Amino acid sequence: MTLIQPPLMVTGGTHPARSMRMMIRDLSHGSQGITEGDDLRVSPTTTPGPGVRVGTGSAVVAGATWGQGSYTQYNNGDQVVPIAPTGGTGRTDLLCLRVEDPEFEGSRDPGRDDIGYFHVIPGVSATTTAPPAGMSAIPLARITQPPNCATITASMITDLRKVANPRRERKLSTIIGFPYTVLPAQWGCGRTTGRRTPRPRSTFRRGRPRPT
Repeated sequence: MTLIQPPLMVTGGTHPARSMRMMIRDLSHGSQGITEGDDLRVSPTTTPGPGVRVGTGSAVVAGATWGQGSYTQYNNGDQVVPIAPTGGTGRTDLLCLRVEDPEFEGSRDPGRDDIGYFHVIPGVSATTTAPPAGMSAIPLARITQPPNCATITASMITDLRKVANPRRERKLSTIIGFPYTVLPAQWGCGRTTGRRTPRPRSTFRRGRPRPT
């Protein structure tokens, strides 16, 4: 039997964590990213220095392995993430929200280690927009420092966040099979020219005929 048993949610059943992760995947339509536009925004620290801060918010992180499902993670406050200074040459780093589930990757212990954390991938390409294949993570920002730099400013941060399920659904109704010329004309617009047509003037005013 290849079906994961029992289905969610069956009274008296024991549901594995994988079933919950697959439910998160279904509810997020298989997408990953931040929940809303201001979530997990990366900015310089209050006093600019060798680090950045990640703001409050939540996200969905899809597992890198098929059937792994997806994870939800919430950040309750500003988290400062250290960024190593540069030496004689500049460097570009990728800041991600990573989930390292030991069932699929890594060796972290959920009982004592952070499974979800902000992860810096150093020395990436200046055009990198995604973490490497096989890593369960979403990109938050790309940080590009010039040589001999130990202070991160806003101009060095490129926002890479994407909303998992943006509100972009539209419904458009069309009339198929009717030439435009046979559609009924609307007041204020000519049938074929699109020019505004005058509104008919009333012949009555306060109950008495208008003088001619």
